Amino acid sequence: MTDTRVRILDAARELLAEAGLSAFTLDAVARRAGVSKGGVFYHFASKEVLVSGLVDRYIQLFETRLHETLAREPAGPGRFARALIRTTLDDAGVHNGYKRAILQVAVASPDVLQPLREYSRRALDNLMQDGLDDGLAEIVCFAADGLWFGEMLDLVRFSSERRRQLARRLLALTECDAADAAGQVR
Repeated sequence: MTDTRVRILDAARELLAEAGLSAFTLDAVARRAGVSKGGVFYHFASKEVLVSGLVDRYIQLFETRLHETLAREPAGPGRFARALIRTTLDDAGVHNGYKRAILQVAVASPDVLQPLREYSRRALDNLMQDGLDDGLAEIVCFAADGLWFGEMLDLVRFSSERRRQLARRLLALTECDAADAAGQVR
């Protein structure tokens, strides 16, 4: 991804998160990014394409962090679940600008959430094949999603310490279930 493209996406994200949908024009994005309106059109053919790029960028950033975390997790049952918990809870406040920007656009155009729906389905599929009890896998998925949406909608604000406590509890559930699963296999 080019620096200019990232600058435009960052400007769009900031504008939407700070000023809302009514201030979201291609002229305003261009000014904030320090490029011409033609420069915005060069990278994004329309406002809809820019919004799609914003959603894709958020997913890409989250997925990169998830894969980095997954690479550090030991093999065995619950590996993906633990990586998802760590990434979501570590990431909770990091990308709030993206979350708020996506929310602003989703109100007017719910279809913008389709890539997030697909990503969420893939994550749940990965959790269901992670060697944990299906019910626990679903609890982990919905706990992570609940935190994501709660912070995106500014319904909850957890301190870093509280987020770490939540992570420890969820991780303990996956580790206990993984130990149970290992015991059943023997």
